[in-house]
Amino acid sequence: MALNKIIKFELEDLLSIPTNLIAGIDEVGRGALAGPVVAGAVIFKDRDYEWIDRINDSKLLKPDCRKELASLIKDHCYWGIGSVSNHVIDQIGIELSIHLAMTQALTMIFKLPDLILVDGNVKLVFDDILVKNIIKGDQKSVSIAAASIIAKVHRDQYLEKLSKDMPQYNLESNVGYGTKYHIESIKEFGPSTIHRNSFKPVKDLV
Repeated sequence: MALNKIIKFELEDLLSIPTNLIAGIDEVGRGALAGPVVAGAVIFKDRDYEWIDRINDSKLLKPDCRKELASLIKDHCYWGIGSVSNHVIDQIGIELSIHLAMTQALTMIFKLPDLILVDGNVKLVFDDILVKNIIKGDQKSVSIAAASIIAKVHRDQYLEKLSKDMPQYNLESNVGYGTKYHIESIKEFGPSTIHRNSFKPVKDLV
């Protein structure tokens, strides 16, 4: 199997730890106007899966591919999801909310890794576990990319379900992000119970 660059990236780390237990953590929904921020955490049990070379940054994958890979990841890996609601985001801010979601995701795995790879600059601290931050990690690390996939699929499906009760916001399409249609619908109908009232332009309409 020809390994892509995000798989090769972790090989050096694998040689330096007692086991092959590397956890990748990533979040989705940071800049959305509605819905939760969601984090995923993934530990690969093995790296010989024939489908692993298809894993990439979730933003670069088509929806059907993301869903298929999310199912494969959940079937073959240790994984966890953390979710922090829009109400908590409004209370403590997005940065602390991302930290909380990432911590939740890792603690849901019930399997301690030897190394944690975190996308971006979020500073996580776990006793006796090495943590490395990687800028644009979802494009460099297969574990972080896998975490981004399960987090995005989870959040997208949640917003799609909410859209059935509030179709005026077109959430099944924009999944809470500030598209022109979404912003215009907020102006017309006002913010809903899932909108982030601390985010512009929502807070200007509350």
